[in-house]
Amino acid sequence: MNLRLLLIITTFTLASNLKMTMAQTRPGLSTDDQEVVPAQSDDPIGALNNYYRALNIGEARTAYKYWENPSQTYEQFMHGFVDTMRVRILVDPSPQIDGAAGSTYAKVASVVISTQRDGSERVFAGCYVMRRSNVRAEDEPQQKGWRIYSASLAPVAGKFSTLLSERCK
Repeated sequence: MNLRLLLIITTFTLASNLKMTMAQTRPGLSTDDQEVVPAQSDDPIGALNNYYRALNIGEARTAYKYWENPSQTYEQFMHGFVDTMRVRILVDPSPQIDGAAGSTYAKVASVVISTQRDGSERVFAGCYVMRRSNVRAEDEPQQKGWRIYSASLAPVAGKFSTLLSERCK
């Protein structure tokens, strides 16, 4: 894969209030202060961009809402970012798009670079599967826009020019 095909989506720095994880997610404390609605995006890559932007500016609750059916609680989700300073994502700008009854799915090959608070970097590569409901938004407003349907990312080492190839096969 040609390195020029990669697209850097976001490189914001995580806000310091994301470190509030342990104080705000202990059992017995409320983490559901208000209903948060993620920004809508017309394309799956834009939705991933919004997801990482929310994480990087400290809007973890908004980022969590990008998951259509989260496999972990909000507290577990936040715990995964406790030592993270910023996150960058590289994607193949041509996702594989498929239709199914009532939905559109997009497979987005991705490389995620997570900068830790100690300055080290962790690199993950894999595939995000994004989903958009084709049901009219007026009928189900919570289904508007693209959401993260699933993700399969794993730690990797290697050159960025080769990390996206074969990730969504």
